[in-house]
Amino acid sequence: MNKPIKKIPIQDLLASMLKDSISAVQTAGAFYRYIGEQIRNGFIRNKFIKFSEEESRKHKNILNDRLKEVGKEPLISAPDAPDANKETESYSLIGALHLAEEFARKIIKMSKKEMKKDKNHHQIYDEIIKDEKKYYKAIKKEEDYPRQE
Repeated sequence: MNKPIKKIPIQDLLASMLKDSISAVQTAGAFYRYIGEQIRNGFIRNKFIKFSEEESRKHKNILNDRLKEVGKEPLISAPDAPDANKETESYSLIGALHLAEEFARKIIKMSKKEMKKDKNHHQIYDEIIKDEKKYYKAIKKEEDYPRQE
């Protein structure tokens, strides 16, 4: 005899997804900052520092606000996200670019899943997806065309 599968309330499922996304944007932000600190070209360096700030503040705040709306406590710091000064420094610039690219793809995928579950809040996920695509494009450009300095 099969036991009935217990359904997880949508708020709990969404909260879990949002917490995972917060961890991902915090991690991506750490890598963007590290990349920015490694690049000597002022324009490109500032672009990656800006990406880091957008991930660390804008996206994290958007996701935390939604987390509060579903009745959960916001995350000040995601427990499994790396400390930018400890974790990222062990990567080469190319390695950090590859990981940042991976996180941009991951955040896009996670946001699309959240959008399906959170049907009335498409605009917040659309904004994050749009930004992540911009980051992904910039990362690919740096990977494909490293600048000679």
